[in-house]
Amino acid sequence: MSHSPILIVEDEDDVLEMMVDCLRAEGYRVVPARSSTEGVAQLVRCHPSLVILDLTLPWLEGPAFARVLRRMKVEAPILVVSGLHDVAERAKAIGAAGHLPKPFELDALLAEVRRLHPVTSPAGQPSLGLPGRPVLGTI
Repeated sequence: MSHSPILIVEDEDDVLEMMVDCLRAEGYRVVPARSSTEGVAQLVRCHPSLVILDLTLPWLEGPAFARVLRRMKVEAPILVVSGLHDVAERAKAIGAAGHLPKPFELDALLAEVRRLHPVTSPAGQPSLGLPGRPVLGTI
């Protein structure tokens, strides 16, 4: 499996929990952050290879968080998740590698994560996750 974690910065507890549970069930290492402040601290600690970022966070909104990420020389791609009507344009404006409008299907989340953060098996071969994963619904 990949050794670099996915950092999820999301202030809605239920959404964060669903994404964490879903990605961990697929074998990904996940570091959750419930605020932008916690997210910045985790950038230093975990050196993520993917950042899943909500755009509407208290204190430091998504675009400002993305600027901090780049100033810190974190090269991880950003996957924006947001309920804003113009999520695609906002994601593009911050240089995000992808976006998902809320609510989204967990299968759509997994597809984007697989595209941006491929999991490799111990033999070094790409993996699409665990077989027989149950359908978890939408976020």
